[in-house]
Amino acid sequence: MRFEKSWLKEADFISRVERIWHKPIRCKNSLDRLQKKLKNVRNDLKGWGAHIRGQEKQLTKTLIAELQELEDIEELILLNSDQLVRKTQV
Repeated sequence: MRFEKSWLKEADFISRVERIWHKPIRCKNSLDRLQKKLKNVRNDLKGWGAHIRGQEKQLTKTLIAELQELEDIEELILLNSDQLVRKTQV
């Protein structure tokens, strides 16, 4: 897993890291404690990042389908102003 800079733009990123970081941990010394906290954050972000990527893929798939639908309509008739605006947005 690699850290993605785009995660910093997600609304719940900071609160998620803080929540995981502040979970109580029992370790023998501070180095073990630090390593365990880092491992916990890494593991949590790994799953969370996969979820975010899945959402992005689904959104992309939906937008591609919508664009194709608008282009199919455009081949038959002229798009109305709302459809033209939406096509530009997509």
